Amino acid sequence: AGLTVLHCGTCAACSSWHDLEVLHRGRTKTADLASTCSTAFVVSQFQTDASRWQSIDDLKTCLKDAGLDLSDDGRSWPRPEGKPTCMDCWVDNILTDTVLCQDECIKRFLKPKEQLPFEDDACLQCDEYTAGPAFIQCSGLSRRSAGIFSDISREAAYMCPSAHYSLPGPLPLTRPGGECPGVELARTCFNGICESDAGETLDTCPIDCEQALVKSYNGVTRCTTVKALHTPASVEGLQALLRDESDPAQAIGYSERVRHLKVIGGRGSVSTSICTVGTVISTQALSAIIGLESTGAGETAVRVEAGVSMDSLNEWLSQQLPPLTLGYRTPLYSKSTVSGAVATGSHGSSSMHEASLSSGVLALQLIDSRGHLTNYSRDSTPSKLWKALTVHAGQLGIISQLVLKVQPDFNLAANVDVFDDVALLNTGKNGVSAAFELVGNCDFSQLHWFPSTQKVVRLCAVEVSRAAEGDARNSFLTTTAADFGIATPSAVNHIFQAAACDRNIAAAVESGRCKSVAATYLNNGTHRVSSVVGESRHILSSEPSNDTFSAINVDLSVAVPQQHVGDALALASTLLQDKYGASLIQVGALLRFVKIDSSSLLGFNAAGGPFTNGDVAVIFEMPITQPVFYEASDWQKWYRQPYYELVQTLISKFGARCHLGKNGERQFLAQREAKVYGQSLISFQSAVDKLDKERVFQNNFSALLGLY
Repeated sequence: AGLTVLHCGTCAACSSWHDLEVLHRGRTKTADLASTCSTAFVVSQFQTDASRWQSIDDLKTCLKDAGLDLSDDGRSWPRPEGKPTCMDCWVDNILTDTVLCQDECIKRFLKPKEQLPFEDDACLQCDEYTAGPAFIQCSGLSRRSAGIFSDISREAAYMCPSAHYSLPGPLPLTRPGGECPGVELARTCFNGICESDAGETLDTCPIDCEQALVKSYNGVTRCTTVKALHTPASVEGLQALLRDESDPAQAIGYSERVRHLKVIGGRGSVSTSICTVGTVISTQALSAIIGLESTGAGETAVRVEAGVSMDSLNEWLSQQLPPLTLGYRTPLYSKSTVSGAVATGSHGSSSMHEASLSSGVLALQLIDSRGHLTNYSRDSTPSKLWKALTVHAGQLGIISQLVLKVQPDFNLAANVDVFDDVALLNTGKNGVSAAFELVGNCDFSQLHWFPSTQKVVRLCAVEVSRAAEGDARNSFLTTTAADFGIATPSAVNHIFQAAACDRNIAAAVESGRCKSVAATYLNNGTHRVSSVVGESRHILSSEPSNDTFSAINVDLSVAVPQQHVGDALALASTLLQDKYGASLIQVGALLRFVKIDSSSLLGFNAAGGPFTNGDVAVIFEMPITQPVFYEASDWQKWYRQPYYELVQTLISKFGARCHLGKNGERQFLAQREAKVYGQSLISFQSAVDKLDKERVFQNNFSALLGLY
């Protein structure tokens, strides 16, 4: 009480009124001044006359003379002995940039006064993602953490909302004037063909026209900085590739792999976790199902290679005698690879059963950057290291094989119904959200909340002994244009584009989507039904159609702790309906349920902080349309504001965590700022220190997570 918040995050070397005032006073020119001093320092090191080389003291003097007189006496520390000063942190950051960001910042050294927006400035991005984590750990204070808008252009979502100089909560942006851009272009953009006669160019439709070795399954994420892509056909081939023993034309070589080596699976992720500035190895060709095993605890398990798809594995398991299944750990998206799904913390949906895929991992094989293979198991590996290996986000090495727990197969009786959202937004028994009561009797459940329509579509399935009805399936992802009441996929994007520009149109589209989701959720093999009995794999997961991929979307997905779900839903209702009048026109807000467990460190349902082991987290998943606004940033900002603000608030207020395979950079930045992993991230960092000493697997996504 009575205290003033100087900045978000942990106090450190720059957490003083003096340093806060220095940054606020120079907010419109700090980057320019620091660049001028750092350029002078770097250029001096190339002088042939050693007497003209600048020292660290010269660099400090330059900064002070320029007005950046940051404290150099340790005043922020209760006991400053042995601690860095604020000036030390800034100097160290400048020196780090000169080494790690030399290529990206060479133009800045030549033209220090030339400023670009953050999203277009490779030098600023390198500083943010490469040197930034260590800098903020040292200083505690930055302009962004202090809520100070500066000469580096950033949107409000990136800024600390509660510091001394923070602006009040963001006001709704004014809808841009003029006609909705891209409406006609949306008919062709995202068909995979760059059609110049339709007005498509690299600027207007990069999703079709931009070339990249690695793209997400829907092309929304395009990794243009990937230098090489390798797809080894065997574990031995993968090892040889890393050892440089394969064909020299295909070998990675130590010079390439020394940093930024990235591993991907089926590219089901839309986050930048699939990207790097170096070499990518795809494990998709490692697709052998090796066979069943018995564990010492009497469990049955299956050993598979990393690239096996979830649908092919469950199909293979169903053909065994007796039939087997992965159970409620089965992810909804059937085309993801086993290793990719495990690495990103994928999950099923059940408030009654274990639903995180990582909880069923019993053993795995890890290949390091030198091609060495090591076997790890849940029973013999130290606990913290094992928890790091399960949901590893591609940061520890290459998983070549996994052993997963399986169980006897079962059938599910599934039913779909629709009701008013007041039943969802009410407070349930014992003060927790009514959402848990709505699925309390369901072995498998999902809720689709359509906030503008004020309706909820519920899928509830229970285990039964009755036989499956023909080819009964969950057809949620098997969406066709006809399910939208539209003739062609291009017309879907045309309507979604118009809805992105007009919130009244969006409300009408959301209402129609609510009805079509309810009507098309289940299929008995011949037609759509509202209830059906099916084999577990066909109800728990859904196979996407080509038309599904024709709807451009970005997936925002965060896990909210059980005790905050009611408040989170109330916040979402107020923000989306009252503040913005915004709709969710694709599938509503998909609410899924996952038990919190201790099987991982980075799974977004991992126990720790506000996530209590044994509770049930609710996944707020919002697939939002990606409009064709590539040349209309004002429209893009206006359209995204409600959804981005909601996710950021769920993170900052309730400690929500991001799904590692979804979301965008700003969501991961918000999560990093909020320190949602707490001690678990420190434990994961220790695993990185142990298994990737050379930081071969480090990339921009590492920095977004807060790793270094």
